[in-house]
Amino acid sequence: MRLQPPQGLDERGLSERFDGGPNRALQAFFREHPDVFRVDRARCDLFGRKATYAPNAWLWKT
Repeated sequence: MRLQPPQGLDERGLSERFDGGPNRALQAFFREHPDVFRVDRARCDLFGRKATYAPNAWLWKT
């Protein structure tokens, strides 16, 4: 049995179905509010790259 790496919304083809999903919403938020928050990449990938369904959901207030 071979383990597959986790797949995100984009790899599963669901991003288009949900009009870009949470990543699109975050990008729009960051464009409108630059320098307010930043993504904490270390926490987002704590359990492995794209291992959760909360993409880029850990934010730091700057």
